[in-house]
Amino acid sequence: MKVLKRETEYLEQFQDDFIGIKPHPDIIHIPTGYIGDYEVKVDYNIDMASEANCYRYESLYYKKNVIADNNPKHLYKRHQWLIDNAYGDVLVFGLGLGDSLNLLMKKWRAKAVRSILVIEKYQEIIALVAPYFTKNNISDSVCIMQGDIYSLNTLIKSFDVIYHAIWNSPPDQDEINTISNKYKKYCTKQGFIYQK
Repeated sequence: MKVLKRETEYLEQFQDDFIGIKPHPDIIHIPTGYIGDYEVKVDYNIDMASEANCYRYESLYYKKNVIADNNPKHLYKRHQWLIDNAYGDVLVFGLGLGDSLNLLMKKWRAKAVRSILVIEKYQEIIALVAPYFTKNNISDSVCIMQGDIYSLNTLIKSFDVIYHAIWNSPPDQDEINTISNKYKKYCTKQGFIYQK
């Protein structure tokens, strides 16, 4: 007997039945693939009561554990602070599946955001996610680079907003205070988010 560890493993057995399930229009769709211990996989939201609530989305796994997803069920709630507060020059720590960058791109196109810098610790995540943005002709005012929020010693400029999206579980208040104090000299506003 095969023990299925995830709902999607069960669903993958019936993948042909899900061919009609469309990607959700509010999210970007990162191609599936893996590099090292990181993997982007397709997951599904299935609502038997409403076909309109059936859609696919992507999850980012590290060693078979979900560390990020772009499920629109949580997307706007998770990033509401960013949507409400982003303006001018924005720095985001943590690329994930690019959902915060995608939301900022909408504000950039509307001229509410002037520039976006995303700093991601893991090169594997950049390699999996960044090609989506580069193939869609991002401007020079949008940049993704590798770096670590904990070991980065200085920033070359100030930002209007810094958004910390690096945790996949709630951080403790001491950690938030340490990071907030480290970067407060570089910005007007800081927001913190973790994957739920």
